[in-house]
Amino acid sequence: MKKVSLFLTMLLVFTGISAQTAQSVLDKTITKLESDFGIETKVQIKNTTQFDILPANASGTIRMNGAMYRLTLPDMRVWFDGQTQWALTGDEDFQEIYISTPSSSEIAQLNPFQMLRDRSSFKASQVKSTTYDGKNAQALTLTATGAANMGLSQVTVTIDAQTFRPMAIDVEFTNTSGRLSVVMTDYRTGIETKANDFRCPLSEYKEADIIDLR
Repeated sequence: MKKVSLFLTMLLVFTGISAQTAQSVLDKTITKLESDFGIETKVQIKNTTQFDILPANASGTIRMNGAMYRLTLPDMRVWFDGQTQWALTGDEDFQEIYISTPSSSEIAQLNPFQMLRDRSSFKASQVKSTTYDGKNAQALTLTATGAANMGLSQVTVTIDAQTFRPMAIDVEFTNTSGRLSVVMTDYRTGIETKANDFRCPLSEYKEADIIDLR
């Protein structure tokens, strides 16, 4: 009985240490993300969900400053100034611009970086040492807490073990099968940005149909 009791005690202690370590890695990652201003990174997107707002496969760039971001893909551009979002789709023959005030879940579908900023929506449940793209990394599993009001069930973030910057994010949603995977490369900071960089220049798209969903 004493051996069983000792085993359970050690198991609880080990579990507590693991959870604390995972949370510590998450906190350092969020702190780094919040302190990096003028971020730009190349992205490779793979989308197997039912959300068709993003293509199944695409590569492009994300530029961010705080809550603001601009996503540039071959057939799509998205601007978000912290409140309003503009999503441009189509080609030169026919273009549409959707204007909206997105929810946290809608933002996460387009920019998983922003999802990490909501500390209250996730609990770091597990962290494992791994190697990613030839670098030492930490694979961090996040589980949605509470009512999961962001529409997310589980998130796996692969983090550079030295810089605590995200290298890849895999998102599973509560209301669709499949996942959204984003790989980040050439992560740079200190990029000079202006507020207008994150607002759609509507005057440049005079022929586009405007769909205002606000």
